[in-house]
Amino acid sequence: MAAVKTLDATLKAVATWQYWNTDAIGSTKDEDTVTAAAVLTSGQGVNESNNMYRARYTIEQGSPTDIDLRDLTDAFGLDKPFDNISGVLIQNRTTTSGQHLLVGPQGVANGWSAPFDGDADGKLVCRAGGHVSLASPVNRVSVGDANKVLRITHDGAAAADISAEVVLFGVWEETSSSGSSSTSSSSSSSSSSSSSSQSVSSSSSSSQSTSSTSSYSSSSSSSVSSVVETSGSESSKSESSESFSLSSKSSMSESDRSESSESFSLSSKSSMSESDRSESSASEST
Repeated sequence: MAAVKTLDATLKAVATWQYWNTDAIGSTKDEDTVTAAAVLTSGQGVNESNNMYRARYTIEQGSPTDIDLRDLTDAFGLDKPFDNISGVLIQNRTTTSGQHLLVGPQGVANGWSAPFDGDADGKLVCRAGGHVSLASPVNRVSVGDANKVLRITHDGAAAADISAEVVLFGVWEETSSSGSSSTSSSSSSSSSSSSSSQSVSSSSSSSQSTSSTSSYSSSSSSSVSSVVETSGSESSKSESSESFSLSSKSSMSESDRSESSESFSLSSKSSMSESDRSESSASEST
């Protein structure tokens, strides 16, 4: 059985607060929660996704990390390129002040510039302990061979390496061969059924067009049954033909013996009549 993968994901930002004001009269409070969430179910349509990628990178000073969105392997070891992106989360896991990341095409060849309004040099600063995110569940952000490289670089302000967590949601517009395989299998089955039906019809027609003696009827039933069970195998047809031939010969032999007996009886009667007439004529002459 082929593996089936489904994806349910949520990318959200939640702002919850209690904002107090205390004065001579007393305290008042502004309290609320605002949630911005992209909820994705499995598929390739609006608010859907069928592909994800997650990895943790160590970003070194002076050594950019380039993520080719068309050449990624998922958690199950499958090569699943992105055709478009519906969600991005990049977290700067380092909490040391001054250790920042730069995220964007930044002039790299085939840089993923679509989220930056096509700016090939565009970038965002992901500061220490923070994150940058993109959620576009309805109109996903396109990815192509000339628009595919997400670059993450160390801003160089501090020498230490920076740990970055990257999560991507999107769609791989996979073209499945299962449909053609199913069609092929269905055609094959239909062909086999048709062949079997023709063999049975042929045997039945042969049975009906020949003498309907009881011995042949038995042989005909046997031959049809054999064809159904073996889907028209040549050996079954051969055995059926031999069975019919023997039955026919047997029937003809019985018929010949019957006709021979009748002929003998008539001949005997005829001979006896001639003898009687001869004896009667001799008596009259005497």
